[in-house]
Amino acid sequence: MTQPRPNLNRDLTSATFRSYYWLKEELVAFCREHDLSTSGSKIEITDRIAYFLQNGVAPTQSIAHSTKKQNPKVEGQLSMSEFIREGYRSDEEHRAFFKSVIGDEFKFTVGFMQFCKDNIGKKTYADAVAWWLDEQKRKRDPNYKPDIAPQFEYNRFIHAYFEVNPDGKLEEAIRLWKEVKSKPGDNIYRPEQKDTE
Repeated sequence: MTQPRPNLNRDLTSATFRSYYWLKEELVAFCREHDLSTSGSKIEITDRIAYFLQNGVAPTQSIAHSTKKQNPKVEGQLSMSEFIREGYRSDEEHRAFFKSVIGDEFKFTVGFMQFCKDNIGKKTYADAVAWWLDEQKRKRDPNYKPDIAPQFEYNRFIHAYFEVNPDGKLEEAIRLWKEVKSKPGDNIYRPEQKDTE
């Protein structure tokens, strides 16, 4: 019989903590209880807690926290020929810039935001605009399947379930998700899970 998921507390090892699925709200509550920063993505908060559980102290800086201190605002006018700036954020200044180049149809997408963050100092804003325009073309292809970012484990699981079971039922997918996330290990859908009731 599988052990129930433990409570998120200071007594967990870093490895045990990482082997279970946690809601972001649970992670934030733990951070508040232990005076850890709650800023950043779910992945950043998870890394912060794992470090704390392993070392007994908070990491000296998180990437998100240090970036905000050093670059509270992108200064100066953006230009197409400029490299994507250090401290890039998908903020109102960047939104206004991309809308001025692309038009009112511009909106931030998960893939686009990741492209910009992955290419700070490597690609220009012109490259970012080209990537966004190409993404719109890809979306018009009926076979296009967008990447789902790793922090959206539930969405990735449900999507994978329907890839394998196009006529499946959402209730069944959710039941399997609840079963998988309550156990240690990754939260990836595998077809054999359907048979383990």
